[in-house]
Amino acid sequence: MNISRIVIGLWLVLAMASAAYADTPAYSTAVDSRMTINTDLTAIQETTVRQTVLKESASILGQQSLSFAESISKIEIVEAFTQKVDGRRVVLDPANIFTRDAATGLNAVYQRDAKVTTLIFPDVQVGDTLVYFSRTYRHDRRISGHFSFASVLARSVPYSSFHLTVEAPKSVELTLHASGEGLTHEASTSSDAQLHTFNYEQKAWSPEEPGAVSVWDRDPQIVITTFKSMRDLGAGYWASMQGRTSSRPKFNCSQTKSQRILRANVLRLKPSSTG
Repeated sequence: MNISRIVIGLWLVLAMASAAYADTPAYSTAVDSRMTINTDLTAIQETTVRQTVLKESASILGQQSLSFAESISKIEIVEAFTQKVDGRRVVLDPANIFTRDAATGLNAVYQRDAKVTTLIFPDVQVGDTLVYFSRTYRHDRRISGHFSFASVLARSVPYSSFHLTVEAPKSVELTLHASGEGLTHEASTSSDAQLHTFNYEQKAWSPEEPGAVSVWDRDPQIVITTFKSMRDLGAGYWASMQGRTSSRPKFNCSQTKSQRILRANVLRLKPSSTG
């Protein structure tokens, strides 16, 4: 009888330990990024991402993809390597970094500028830290005279740390919005520049649930734009479309989607967030 109780007790302990283990992330992510906005409203963003593998299920990190639209931005992988548990640094073979069309089939007809850069890290093991340093060139000129950037910090991504620094000329009038638990924003200015620092400390990690509402409707987010209102956005869009009429309509799904994103981002701005 005592043996049966011991067996049952061990089974319960193992079951609880297994459940607790399943409720923890398979990896952790540390992001350190710096964006420099130029006077012509182009920007360069340099980002270092470090992902530490905690469970065997995180071996899927061995293949990662970074998407972009080449008509408005370009991503360059400056450096990528695996930091092994024993301290060895295994540099990623350039052949394991390649860019290709992101859209296939009929979608390729409408999204010709959609690209994806893929990194393949071989022999990923528990304890490894996968590191890549990217440089993104932003040259979005769809609406002349404006700049817009948005980022959402999904709770399903296990952030151990997140840091974003944004530097811009003082003459560039930016409207900033930072919301969500654990996300902070600090601003400072000098004689000719403005500096904004965003830090995020994740309070709770939770896996994505099927059928959940959009992360944009619930999770911490950062929006930086020169648009002051929906009227400002509409006027800019109207001005950008002048002289573009054609007897043969051209489909550009990426532009339509981008305009929807811009509109959604402006709607999120609050009067108190103007900086």
